[in-house]
Amino acid sequence: MFAILRFSVAAFILLFCTIITLHAQENSGNDGSLNGTREKHCLMVQKIKKIEIVDNQTILFHSYHGEIWRNRLPTSCQGLKIEGGIRYSSSGYLICDLDTVTVLNLETPCMLGKFEKIKK
Repeated sequence: MFAILRFSVAAFILLFCTIITLHAQENSGNDGSLNGTREKHCLMVQKIKKIEIVDNQTILFHSYHGEIWRNRLPTSCQGLKIEGGIRYSSSGYLICDLDTVTVLNLETPCMLGKFEKIKK
């Protein structure tokens, strides 16, 4: 009896997560950003081709479809340009406004700003 109940709960959770994921994918545009009434913008991690560090406060995210998204950090991130890269952990395969990234080799955490599309 309890095994059937546990299986039913697990199946319901799996179904719920699948529906949420599909809904997020349906609401994402070709550019990988989320559309709709939400203020927060996100990029789908699997659509990011290259990350370019412009300076200690600006990061460009290049997509496989030719779009470029600029993220201007709210404050300067020490060592970002010199180290030339970031590490991020994304939940749900998205990197979003105001997420925290880490400067490679320094382990310095820095908060992202808002994503702004600058090229199609």
